[in-house]
Amino acid sequence: MTNPKSFRRFTDKVVSVLGGTVGNGVNFLLSSLNPEMGGAAGALLAPGIATLIVEVGNELSNRVLGPREEYRVGAVFALAVQEIQSRIQNGESPRSDGFFTDDIGCGRTVAAEVWESALMKGAREAQEKKLPYMAHLLAGLVFSSSVSEGEAHQLLHWAEGLTYQKLCILRAMGGRPHFYYIEHRIPEMNDDYDYSVLGSLMSDVIELVKGDFLFSWGHAFHGEESILAQPLTVGGSKSFRLYDLMQLGTIPVEDVEPITKMLSFSMSKEAEMRRNPEDSSG
Repeated sequence: MTNPKSFRRFTDKVVSVLGGTVGNGVNFLLSSLNPEMGGAAGALLAPGIATLIVEVGNELSNRVLGPREEYRVGAVFALAVQEIQSRIQNGESPRSDGFFTDDIGCGRTVAAEVWESALMKGAREAQEKKLPYMAHLLAGLVFSSSVSEGEAHQLLHWAEGLTYQKLCILRAMGGRPHFYYIEHRIPEMNDDYDYSVLGSLMSDVIELVKGDFLFSWGHAFHGEESILAQPLTVGGSKSFRLYDLMQLGTIPVEDVEPITKMLSFSMSKEAEMRRNPEDSSG
């Protein structure tokens, strides 16, 4: 059963995370869900989503979290709620496949399990730059009926395992199949290269290939030593799902450009011709 006072304590913490105009907007929304105020959420959110937010908020209000964990949970929760409200107001319809309503046991829904899982992963996420993208993923699952229960938990698991730097590499790759070479050259001694950063990035590329987020013909046929010597392309459906649902295209350019420059990504001529066939003559 929902405890109105516990829910209010939780929402007060959530709103304090955002502050300003955004915080005021989320405060109004969450206040409208508070059972103490009649839970009049129908005009703002679909009833299933309103019930979900109250249920999860009440559950999390009883968790013992450290101050930084509370901040992270509040950030993911508030940003996800804000995005859901905005998308509904812009005419999008939440999924209607039982995600919010079907009992999967012990009075729980898929949505409640997914939200609790995402928020607790957020609590453990030391790289706080990732939090907005975890919130995008959480909100996106509310509208994506093509994502099954199993896939939703897979996506959360994969997102948790990717560092912010790896997300930036996927952002640099553009989220869709393009063939890239990583240009290999031995920098001159006076080149302004941070070798530790370069080594970290190349290791991340190798791990992304091994995890099937990126694909390298070298990995397929010649083993790990050839991964970086072959064209790279974005991997299968999991990369596309994460790119779209986490809205990786919104990662700030200033976080991506140094990575692109350091790895020397360059579009292969073959891929460029595929994109611009009219330019391939001559």
